[in-house]
Amino acid sequence: MDKKYGSPELSDATADLDRMVNDASKWFMEMVREIGPRVLNRPLGSVPVKPEAQLADFQAVYQDTAKLAQIHAERMQQMGQKQGTVDFIRWYKRNQKRLNNG
Repeated sequence: MDKKYGSPELSDATADLDRMVNDASKWFMEMVREIGPRVLNRPLGSVPVKPEAQLADFQAVYQDTAKLAQIHAERMQQMGQKQGTVDFIRWYKRNQKRLNNG
C-alpha cells in the first residue's frame, strides 16, 4: 500500500492515530493477500454466481482444453499455483458431477 492516510510524519496526537490507521491497513492487506485465497470462495467485492449459471458456463467450456487451461492459469495467477490448481480441480469435478446428474 503506497498511499498514506493523513499525516503520519508529524508528531502530534492525530499523526499517531494516522500511523495506527496506516499500520492496521497495511496489516489487513497483507492478511487478505496471504490468507484470502485459502479461505475466500470468491474475490472481495464480487457477486455470487448462481449454480445454474456456473453450470451453463462449465457446459460452454468443459470440452475445450485450451479454455480449461486458460481458466486454470487464471486461478493460479489469482490464488497461487497450488491453491489455484486445487480450486480448479474442485470446480471441474463439482460441475462435471452436476452435469452428469442434471
